[in-house]
Amino acid sequence: MSLTNPKVTAILNSHKCKNKKPLIKKLNKKFPDIEILETTKAGDATKFAKKSNSNIIIAIGGDGTVNEVVNGIIGKDVMLGIIPKGTANLIARAYGIPKNTNKALDIIDFKRRKKIDIGNINGRNFIIAAGIGIDAEMYKNVEPELKKMFGEVAYSVSMVKTMLNYKPDELIVKINNKKYKGYYVLFCNMGKFSKVFQILPEAKEDDGLLDILIFTKKDIAAQFRYLYGILAQQRKQFKDILHFKAEKIEVTSKQPALIHADAELIGKTPAKVKIIKSAIEIIC
Repeated sequence: MSLTNPKVTAILNSHKCKNKKPLIKKLNKKFPDIEILETTKAGDATKFAKKSNSNIIIAIGGDGTVNEVVNGIIGKDVMLGIIPKGTANLIARAYGIPKNTNKALDIIDFKRRKKIDIGNINGRNFIIAAGIGIDAEMYKNVEPELKKMFGEVAYSVSMVKTMLNYKPDELIVKINNKKYKGYYVLFCNMGKFSKVFQILPEAKEDDGLLDILIFTKKDIAAQFRYLYGILAQQRKQFKDILHFKAEKIEVTSKQPALIHADAELIGKTPAKVKIIKSAIEIIC
C-alpha cells in the first residue's frame, strides 16, 4: 500500500458526536481531500466501509462503530484509524489512542501500523471479545437513558442486576474435539486495555489464537466470585474457570443463549467461533 497521499474516509457515528462541526473542521484541515460519511442507523458503518476504496478508513465513535467498520474492511487492503467518541472505547484504550481529537489525528497521520487478528462468531467479526450467556444478557439489560447519563456506570448497574436475576442454561463447548460444560463462555482476542484494566492479560491479538474462558458454576455466589476474580486478576486461583487457547470452537445448548460480539447482540446459540489471523492493520 502506498502511503504517499493516501485516500482517506472518515465514518462518523452521528449519535456519538453531538458537536460535529469542530471535529469535521479538524478532519478537513488534517486531510484536505477526506471523505466524511455520517451514520444514521445500525449497519451504516459496515456498508460504508465495504463500499469505500480508500487506503485509510477512520472510525469515529465507540467500540460498536469500530466493530462495524471492521466488519466492512475484512479482506481489503485498508488501514484502520480510530478517533474515540463512545462510552467505553476499550479498543482505543488498548492502543493508547487518546480521546483528544488532535492527538488521535496525529497518530493517524503518522501511520504507524500493527497487524492484528480478528475473531469471528457466526459470521460476525470482533476485535475485543465475544460472549455467550451472562454478559450478553447484561448488554441486553443496559438502560439507554442510564448509559447516556452515566456512561460506563450503566454497565456495572446492569451487570449486578443481571447477576441477581439471570437463570443460565448449560452450554456445551467443543474445543479440539473435546467437550466441556459451563454456563458462561468468553472468547477473548484482546484482553489488556491499560495497566489497571485487564480482563485477560494472556490474550494477545496477534498470536493466531483465541483465549477461551468457561465458567462452570451457575449459582449467584459463583457469578459474583467470577466477577471479582476477573476484576482483581485473581482468576487463576479459581479451579472452576477453565482456560483454553484455540483457533476454532463450537457451542451448543438445549435452550438458546444470547451471543454478543464486541458488546453488540448478534443472535443466539448454536455458535461457531474462529480466529482470522492477521486480518486487519490498525493505526496506533
